[in-house]
Amino acid sequence: MNERGRQAILLVLLAALPAILLVLTFWAYHSLMESMASSLLRQRAMALTKPGGEGVASGARSYPTALLATDGTRLLETSPDWPADFDAERLYRLRQSYGPAAAEGIELSMGASGPVLVWVVPVEDGYRVAVQGKRAFFARLESMRVLIWTAGLLLTGGGFLLFVFLARRLSEVFLEMEMKNQELERANRHLEELGTLKSTFLALVSHELRTPLARLVGHANLIRQQAAELPEEIRKRFDEMTVEIEELGRMTKNALDLTRLQSEDLAARLTLGQIDGLVRAVAERVRPLAVSRRLTLEVETAPTPPVNHDPYLLERILDNLLVNATKYSPEGGRIAVSMLEDGDTVQIRVENTGIPIPAADRDRIFEKFFRLEGGPDVPGTGLGLYLVRQFILMMNGRVWVEPLEDGNRFIVTLPLG
Repeated sequence: MNERGRQAILLVLLAALPAILLVLTFWAYHSLMESMASSLLRQRAMALTKPGGEGVASGARSYPTALLATDGTRLLETSPDWPADFDAERLYRLRQSYGPAAAEGIELSMGASGPVLVWVVPVEDGYRVAVQGKRAFFARLESMRVLIWTAGLLLTGGGFLLFVFLARRLSEVFLEMEMKNQELERANRHLEELGTLKSTFLALVSHELRTPLARLVGHANLIRQQAAELPEEIRKRFDEMTVEIEELGRMTKNALDLTRLQSEDLAARLTLGQIDGLVRAVAERVRPLAVSRRLTLEVETAPTPPVNHDPYLLERILDNLLVNATKYSPEGGRIAVSMLEDGDTVQIRVENTGIPIPAADRDRIFEKFFRLEGGPDVPGTGLGLYLVRQFILMMNGRVWVEPLEDGNRFIVTLPLG
């Protein structure tokens, strides 16, 4: 159910509030009147059973009473205004017809005189009889009736005013919520447009950088063929420039991969095959970077059972892990790459010397743009390890990091075919 549907239901419920209050008022009125009428009838019956019950006052007026013999042959009128319509024979028949119920009060119609109430209550020497008009008997209820009606009307009016107030407040709240929702929708559309523009811009820049980078790499390869003829200082600067060009190329690839990943344009194309050759090829490509930092790079690979993998994604994973290892290893340190079969998976391990990663950050380092605080001042974007985890998940594998005494070990697993 949408927001407008819920608002309509709420308004309908509020509109029904006065009607509900009115129904409750009528119900309470009816129940109270019935209870009070029954109570008054019982009180009159109890008063007639007591000595001196003749002519007991009912409000400001008295009611006539008489004594009926047990066999119904005699009627002793104890009140001067006893109605002539109720003789001994008739009262005796009423007693016989209604039985004990006659003691609780019987309502009879008297034509033009209106309904009357008759009590025939057994006492020690016969029956005490009382007659009174229904309207006069229930005169005390009239004031209560007026009070209840007044309270009911006030309650209903109060409910209506409450409904008007709540409806007005709810209308204001709904209007404000609608305006907020429209603002949020505009903000979301704006954010989506910004996200699209950002992805488009990032993809465009990354794509456009590839052409000049390819030219720079080509020129660097030509110069490298004659590097021996260059002066020592220039050759050193050339080596540094080559490393920076390769780092810029890796950053461009990572940015382009991130854009393709977010736009769901990058999917794993799994193939079953050996991966030891790919591991050695990536390691050899990174070796010049390791040598420039005077790092020892050891590669131990052996044929393993075929695994399901995407060659491009696996190449990007290994490249990011090895480049990350060269950045965070101190000069003169060591990097070791190895492979082994572990149950139904193949593990690729990349170890490097350096500062062990704290336990609290071993999972966070795979988050987007996360950089270790207090660690070495190493340039980077914080995308490499994030892409490593995303790519390995796309190949149904896992990646995690374990601490060593003098460094860290990154482990990547791929399922066997």
